[in-house]
Order: sequence, then structure tokens, then C-alpha cells
Amino acid sequence: MRTNNYIQLGIFILISLLGPTVYGGNAEIRFTEYQADCTNSKYYVDLEIKATATGDNFFLGRQQIQFSFNSNTIDLPVIDQELTLSGTVQTTIPVTNTTYATHYLSGSMGNTIVYNVDLVSGDGYPVDHQSWIPIGRLAFDLVDPLLCADLTFDLVNVEEVTSTGPLAIPVDYYDLPACPGINLSAWLEGPYILATGNMKTTLNDYGLLPGQTPNQPSGVATPAGQPFNSAPFNYSGTESVIDYPSDVVDWILVELRTAPQLATTFHQQAGLLHRDGSITFPEDKPISNFSGQSVYIVVKHRNHLGIMTPTLTNFSCRTYDFDFRTQPSYEDTGAFGQKELSPGVFSLYAGDFVANGDINGSDNIIWKMENGTFNKYLFSDANLDGDCNLKDIILWSRNNGIFTTVEQ
Repeated sequence: MRTNNYIQLGIFILISLLGPTVYGGNAEIRFTEYQADCTNSKYYVDLEIKATATGDNFFLGRQQIQFSFNSNTIDLPVIDQELTLSGTVQTTIPVTNTTYATHYLSGSMGNTIVYNVDLVSGDGYPVDHQSWIPIGRLAFDLVDPLLCADLTFDLVNVEEVTSTGPLAIPVDYYDLPACPGINLSAWLEGPYILATGNMKTTLNDYGLLPGQTPNQPSGVATPAGQPFNSAPFNYSGTESVIDYPSDVVDWILVELRTAPQLATTFHQQAGLLHRDGSITFPEDKPISNFSGQSVYIVVKHRNHLGIMTPTLTNFSCRTYDFDFRTQPSYEDTGAFGQKELSPGVFSLYAGDFVANGDINGSDNIIWKMENGTFNKYLFSDANLDGDCNLKDIILWSRNNGIFTTVEQ
């Protein structure tokens, strides 16, 4: 589930402890995205460290991490795991085999966790910050899976001690709202590469996604922000990205409905579609008017035919979950859902440049208007390569006459 890596909602909360690079070393600590264990009514947050020691004495002293949370969602934190590691690593200066010291958590479980890790007498961590090492887990009772956890961390009273003496570390604040999520995956026909089983990221590579700076000659920039803020979508969300992950293909728009009709939509959210078809959300957005009800999930794109889950999707363990890549979407009598690119591989149909749910002559008009335009974020760019040309009209012609009854 990619949202666990990006914000997700994908979001790692990172605490950087920048120590000396010669005498002691460098260390970073992070809390990972939450994990919900709904079977046991638990909510977990893992603590990890990544560090480099130079071979001299290195002592990372007591860290105090205060936190607050929505007690209507999670409550009663306990230390679920105290992970200790042993083994051999190789430090860089001097090159010696050393062993890991013990890592542990201690302290009261009121609103303060005391985290301790000791690196002494040349003990080392993986060279050059190459690996994150899990060192502990905090477990909270999951009170209400429908609400946001609003988990906030505050690193205080931090002191790193090295062979050169104590070094003060700035205080930083980090938030992990961790709202109930939407876990989706989908393919777009245009950028899909059948031979590799993933999608190309040309728009991203050329710096043509909204908010990016084009890196190709004569490239045209598109203002930052999600691209669904005008007709026919008219979505007013504030989602915006400047520094895109390298595997992002394009933006998509997700809707939750209580019935197939557009009028029953109660939640919209713009997300990022990745090369592997996974969808992440740059904002951890609470689901509006939410009671854990079963929903129809709609996925829209600016030049592919919109799709919807074939039946109601249940809310399970703080998540709505559906993979459009491997199964047909909603199809009404005489209408179309997704395109089966190969056995068991389904995608949105390319060519709906007007985004009205019907691939027809009106889309061809848009293509004719933009044909020959390149290095730009275009509605008529069916294969998402930043260029409106013959390849796009070929995709349109293959799907001309395809329509959906999913209200757009």
C-alpha cells in the first residue's frame, strides 16, 4: 500500500540529528507511517534510526519525545516492542568490524516517551546512512477507526554527546494526522507499457507536471496545484506538489459516492498516480460526512474515461481498498467500463479529451486544435508524453464510440 510510503498519508516524520562528521558521526531518527491492526484494535508507530560512526567514541544520549493525540481515536500508549540488534558492520574510518550497541525505549507513558540509544567505543551503524534500523514500536489502543488520530510529536531536551563534547540539537515539530484512508490502484491506457507492465513517467521526466519547471527546450510550465479546478471537474481542492516523486505519472481525481449517481458524491480528493498504478494523496484529507458507510469509488483523469467500482466497497480497518488494475469496473447495459489490455490487465480508456464520459468527435476537435503542440501539459496528449501528435489520435481512433454511464 503505497500510501504507507508517501503520505500517506505517505509520510515519514523525520527528525534529523546532524552531528560532527569527523569525530562522532551523524544520526537521524524517524517515526514511520502508522499501521492499524483492527483485528486486535491496535495502532502502531515504529521508531527507526540511521547513522554513521567514524570510528571514534560516539555516544547518542537520551532523547525525549513528547506527543499528543486525539484520544477519541487512539489511547493508552505502551511500548509494544523494544528491539535490540547485534551483528557486525564495517565502519569507514578506520575500517574495522564493530558491533551494534543496544537500543531501547523507556520512560512514563503519560505524554512523554524517553528514547535512548547508545553508540560507544567505535561502535558503528551502516555506512553512509544506507539503511534504516527499526529500534522500537509504540502501540496505542484503537478507540474509533473512523476518526483522525492527529498524532503530533515534539522532540525536546535533545543532546548528542561525542568525543568532542555535547552538541545541542534544534527542536522540531512533526504531525501525523493519519486519517482513514483510500487505497487504490489503476492503469491509464495512454502511458501504459505492455512489455514492462508499468506506465511511463515522461511528463514528470520533462518537468511538465503542474508546478514543475520544464527541463526541455521551449517547455511550457503549468501553474502549481491539482489540475481539476476548472470545468468539467470544478474541484476546488488545494492539493499541490512541487517536488514530485520520480515515479509519478500524473494526477487523478477520486470521488466517494453512496450510489452510482453523481449527486450522491460526498467526498473528493486529488491524488498522484504512480508508475506501478498505485495512487497516493499529497494531503491527508479527512473524509467529509464520514460514518464508515459502504461507497462507490470513482477515479477520473483529465483525458481518460472515468471509472467506478462495480459494486459498493466496504470500509475495513480504516481503509477503502480497491485495485482497478486486475478487475473490471462498473459497466451499465450497453456501456463500457475499463479496457482489457491483456488477459487480466485493465485500464481506463484513453481519448476522452473533453472529459464528458464519451469518446467521440468532440474529442477529435480538441486534438485538431492542439496538434503539433509539444513540451506542454495538454488535454489532448493521450499517451502523456508532452506532445500532441499522431500517436494521440491513433489512441483516440481505437476508442472512438466508447462511452460510460458513470456520471462525470
